[in-house]
Amino acid sequence: MRTGWWVLASILAVAFPGAGRAQAQPEATVAGPKTCDINIDNWNGTYSDRTYVAPYYESILTIAVRVNPVTCTWRIDHSDAPGWIRTDIISGASAGNGYRRGPGVVDIKLSKNKGYARGGRLRFVSSSYSVPVDIDQFNAIGSCAYQLKGTTPGEWTAVPPAFLVVRQAMSMPSNNFLSRITDASNCYINPRAQAYTFGMTGAKIQQMTGVTPRTFVLTRPGVARNTTGEGALFVLSDPTPLKLSGVLALDLPMLAALPPDQQVTQSFDKTFISFADGGGVVRIDGKVHRSMTPSPTRPCLFAPAYYTVMAPTSSGPWLSVTSESSCKSDIDHGTLVIAAKPNGPYDRVGVIFTPWGSVIFVSQPAG
Repeated sequence: MRTGWWVLASILAVAFPGAGRAQAQPEATVAGPKTCDINIDNWNGTYSDRTYVAPYYESILTIAVRVNPVTCTWRIDHSDAPGWIRTDIISGASAGNGYRRGPGVVDIKLSKNKGYARGGRLRFVSSSYSVPVDIDQFNAIGSCAYQLKGTTPGEWTAVPPAFLVVRQAMSMPSNNFLSRITDASNCYINPRAQAYTFGMTGAKIQQMTGVTPRTFVLTRPGVARNTTGEGALFVLSDPTPLKLSGVLALDLPMLAALPPDQQVTQSFDKTFISFADGGGVVRIDGKVHRSMTPSPTRPCLFAPAYYTVMAPTSSGPWLSVTSESSCKSDIDHGTLVIAAKPNGPYDRVGVIFTPWGSVIFVSQPAG
């Protein structure tokens, strides 16, 4: 016989189906940010209007991606980008499916333009916004290429697209610098010195009259010999993306006069670097070829202290070189990190050199 307690329990079970057993707890949820702001800065953290100018040479632009809050995710939308624009993500934590989380740094690599001026667009997309980055690249058609050569065999080296290095050894007692170069092009000419090291102050470039092809004389009065070398950077016209030129006159110590650890030759995978107007950071690999027996006690010749930077500007230093390699694993190999700040209203040319004669040219168009 069913008691009154059983009947009461049955009524409660129907009215309150969860009675008498533990209730399931609701699952905890983590709400993501309701709005994800995203913006693009220059690589050094300064403001950018997200519109950049690049020369027709192969060049690089480095940008910084900024999100708020930092838990936001973002990706690069290449759907509108032409094939001559490529990207490498340098930093930014992976969030899967092509997304990155938090701030990041991106290298935008631009292929050489062989035709008319062109433009392209990338988009940086968060869950809330899509931010465009526009790049205009100068035309190669209509540009003027200088055809520079030295006149003394073994003294000069051409550096494409339009640069020349003239190396002479410091000699005593006079230690004068005197060299001739030629240009077989019909490009506009306005030759002048753009930058000196201290010992090259007063260096001149003068065009000889009535000589074909056009011939220029580089001179500098004698100065005291040193172990770091001296340099003078000349340009043949106002530096522009369409008329770029540069001649570096180097007065270097004789190799035998250098410390034994610096009696080397050195090669890099690039000797000309071109940046977009927004600037960027480039890593180049190099190798040292030693004339003496290698020794693990010798200094790393990729240390920045060995590199002289000549980059004239009225707005402060814009070109720098640091090292990404301490030569711990291989004393003869290293990586240099070359950085150019965002540019102002004038095109500019810079150069980096060593006492043993390594040279890297750098150019950047006006912003």
